[in-house]
Amino acid sequence: MTKSQDRVEARRAIQERAIARRREREEKDERIAKLAVAVSVALRAGRRALEEAELDAGLGLTQMIATEGLSVIEAIDWVGDAKLSASARGRGRGDSEDDLRSTASQCIAARSVARYVLGIPVEQKGN
Repeated sequence: MTKSQDRVEARRAIQERAIARRREREEKDERIAKLAVAVSVALRAGRRALEEAELDAGLGLTQMIATEGLSVIEAIDWVGDAKLSASARGRGRGDSEDDLRSTASQCIAARSVARYVLGIPVEQKGN
């Protein structure tokens, strides 16, 4: 083999390795992109589920207060959530009963508006 043939074969081998490395990087990027989509979808689903749960909780609390005549503190005591109980009593964020009642009402209003916009009938829990 001559020097020129050695160079040609060396270049060809280097090009083949470069192509293989490029292909591996592209495949890795594709795998990472698929994983990133899966993570993003899961996080969005989790946020939607949390929002729905918070709206449901707000609806339940509002009905306990508005329909059943409980105070915010009594409603929270019925729920039995330590964080909510501390907040309702002013040991947590320091929300007053009026602030908590307003927040619960806002949750109900937001859910009603969202359901109206989406064309979903607004159901009443416990009816």
